Amino acid sequence: MNLIVTALLAFTSVTRGQVAGPPPIVANWIGHFASADLGQMEIALQVRSDKGGLAGAIKTAHGDWRVRSITEKDGAYTIAFETPEGAGTMTGRIKEPSFTGQFQNPMTKGSFELVRSKKPV
Repeated sequence: MNLIVTALLAFTSVTRGQVAGPPPIVANWIGHFASADLGQMEIALQVRSDKGGLAGAIKTAHGDWRVRSITEKDGAYTIAFETPEGAGTMTGRIKEPSFTGQFQNPMTKGSFELVRSKKPV
């Protein structure tokens, strides 16, 4: 009996790993940053799987910002990025189809609201 239970547990672990797929952050996102002092700025975020990790880019009306890292802790994603003025971060949670949270960069801080897009960004 123990052998059957062990085999079933091993099979379940393997099949769970096979259907897991990419993390939910991997997608094209569109939306905006909003701050009290600068108002709203439209952005697009692209996140892709890359060499066992995550990579991405942020497109804004002020140019493209390089994503330095994307990390996840307890369901919250933190995206570190570079603007011409310096480093920034955005940290938020995904509640399908939205990715929302807080951001900060050298110019301002505020909130962001993004939705999953089927179109390339």
